[in-house]
Amino acid sequence: MYTLIIDKSINATKKFRANYHIHTSMSDGFSEPVDYVEKAVEAGLTEIGFTDHLVILDDASVGLGSLDVNEIDSYIETIEDVRKSSEKVIVKCGLEVDYTPGGVKYVEEILNSYKDCLDYTLMGVHIIDGFHFDTPESVSTWRSLSQNEIDKLYRRYYELVLEGVETGIFTVVAHLDIVKKFGFKPSEEPLKLVESILESVKTLDMAVEISSAGLRHPAQELYPSSKIVDMLAFLQVPVTMATDAHKPEDVSAGLDLIAMLIKLKKLPLAIPANGLKILNPLEVL
Repeated sequence: MYTLIIDKSINATKKFRANYHIHTSMSDGFSEPVDYVEKAVEAGLTEIGFTDHLVILDDASVGLGSLDVNEIDSYIETIEDVRKSSEKVIVKCGLEVDYTPGGVKYVEEILNSYKDCLDYTLMGVHIIDGFHFDTPESVSTWRSLSQNEIDKLYRRYYELVLEGVETGIFTVVAHLDIVKKFGFKPSEEPLKLVESILESVKTLDMAVEISSAGLRHPAQELYPSSKIVDMLAFLQVPVTMATDAHKPEDVSAGLDLIAMLIKLKKLPLAIPANGLKILNPLEVL
């Protein structure tokens, strides 16, 4: 179970700011790791974590925008070099891993082989039964859907997220309700399914990220929604801070808003550190 820790290594007089969701040009980002570190230092961040994509499709092939499996060693070495040279911000190494029902066994083998090299993993769902729902190309398909079809997609999305969580092989759920990215909403959000996800997250000692990325897309709100944040608070599910940065300019975008929300809702703050270390947000943010 989680243990609440007051971390003496974190200076309580300095606001703790972290971003554990950053993509570099090694997957679908636009800059080198060192460029993100420079921006993080400028913005006064305490910690950052790199999480380039690993996308293993149902047929075990590698999806678009992903590191190739043969590139993971090089990726980890690159982040380790940046970690060693960074004096003003703590650098951590992770992966954002897609959950796909057909690819998960291969993913588990890969993650097991790198468990001593990665600080954490994000779990994301970006594909619903072959539909890459969060790409710009998907908007025309979204527009063609009936409300009933949208409702079914939302339900199927959360079913996949629940399946991914219940594998127990990931650390943090990324952008929990990213399915709303382009502003297409269900007639009624399947909150019972969401509740099941959050209960499993807590049981498995995982966390959910609070991400500002939705503010930069048509959804125009944080991931997850205010209703889900209230559920997180009620269940006391730990959360991480994230911006899903694909360019250095976004490395600190919205973090103050996220910190304010975490404090307001008194959400346990999770720090990737050989699992998750849980901090009291009122002590450090």
